[in-house]
Amino acid sequence: MYHQGNPPEASLHQNNCCKGGVRHQRICPATAADESRFGAGCPAICGPGRKGDGKMKAATKLTVAVRPIPEGYHTITPFLTVRGADRAIDFYRRAFGAEELGRMPGPDGKTIVHAELKIGDSRIFLCDENPGMDCRSPATLGGSPAGIYLYVRDVDDAFKKAVNAGATVKRPVQDMFWGDRTGSVQDPFGYSWDLATHKEEVPPKEIQRRGEEFFRTMGTDKPAK
Repeated sequence: MYHQGNPPEASLHQNNCCKGGVRHQRICPATAADESRFGAGCPAICGPGRKGDGKMKAATKLTVAVRPIPEGYHTITPFLTVRGADRAIDFYRRAFGAEELGRMPGPDGKTIVHAELKIGDSRIFLCDENPGMDCRSPATLGGSPAGIYLYVRDVDDAFKKAVNAGATVKRPVQDMFWGDRTGSVQDPFGYSWDLATHKEEVPPKEIQRRGEEFFRTMGTDKPAK
């Protein structure tokens, strides 16, 4: 049972106790893990009642402050739809060091309707495609205009790791005019990943000047009509 002044963590799974001649029942509130997207927990009476009680007492409702943005999440979370989510999770683990936080299998027991991965300090959502629910992957659509810009500590090392895991090189690693050293790869599931390490703080006007020079060199200073 919670006692005033004690944090919830200190009151979890307390044994039955007697204080001042009054017997307190044990209450098991949901832990942080229980409240995750993959395990719904709820407070419940865990200890036995008094002798002679014929009915279980209703669970005590605990008021818990809810964060508008859950802890561990950022304002924007990429949601990737792929063909073969199980294989994609394994690839992202090997290529980018992704940590799987959980998954929810589909009714068929084979597909994944929702998975969460953590790369660095950020999370991404992932699911198998389901064309019947207007949920299609780049493999079905013939490509994707979406991509992910991933900051890493050592872009050269991260780039090699991604390529060794099976990513396709789109653009080799090079220093770019905005101060990042970047390289671009495409994963086997149709998404592009720009890997980057920030190397230089460049003022906006200098970025503009360098950018104009860069596009002149590339011969693409005029937008396509």
